[in-house]
Amino acid sequence: MENLEEKLKEIGLNEKEAKVYSALLKSSRGTAYGIAKKAGVKTPTTYLILEALIDKGLALKIPYSKSTIFVAKMPDEYLEKRKSRLLSFENFLPQLKNDYRQNSLSKTITFEGYDGIKDALNYSFEEVKGKKIFAFFSHLPKADPKILEIYFKWHAKADKHGIVYKTIIPDAKESMLFIKKQEEIYKNKAKLIPTNLWSPETSIEIIENSFVRIISSKDLQATIIENTRVAKAMKQIFNMIWNSNLGRDYK
Repeated sequence: MENLEEKLKEIGLNEKEAKVYSALLKSSRGTAYGIAKKAGVKTPTTYLILEALIDKGLALKIPYSKSTIFVAKMPDEYLEKRKSRLLSFENFLPQLKNDYRQNSLSKTITFEGYDGIKDALNYSFEEVKGKKIFAFFSHLPKADPKILEIYFKWHAKADKHGIVYKTIIPDAKESMLFIKKQEEIYKNKAKLIPTNLWSPETSIEIIENSFVRIISSKDLQATIIENTRVAKAMKQIFNMIWNSNLGRDYK
């Protein structure tokens, strides 16, 4: 059987609380003195811990004429309170993230290598689920097959989780081969721009008004710029091109 005290620490009790509560559970009831002896904790300290356990809903105090008896309670109520608090905080988390992002300085993170590009694509994935990504895709002549495979897997994952791409893509044979393999993702969501106007070697993705992701596949480098003002500016540039007469829609 796993160590009870270690499991109790996992649910939020400190070391001495775990010792005292474990001793109380094994006895079901007892005096502070008796619990202290079993727990290996000094009696005055045990009194304080037992009072803390009562506040947490893990013990009861039954006064008698000669001595006070403490009774163990199962941790169901304690766990329910913790779950409720966690759920309340989880519901507050989007607001906290937004406030932090609005008030914090710009944050830039750089990733390198194949695994680094994977990490950049999955950056803040839980936050990106169900949102739109506005992307300037790079030109893909002689593209690294490993990079293409990373992109194929990522776009399939993104599509599965409700992430919608709107893309500006170089109107080139390599780009067409890339999007045709995932046509359901890009149909009516891509604009093809002649390569004499648009043939970059770097992709830029704007995750709504949140952050910008820049990927240089040939250099195996990716950069995240977490700055709402930069993201908004880049999104405006995207919309200007998207709504212009440049290029053609992919249908």
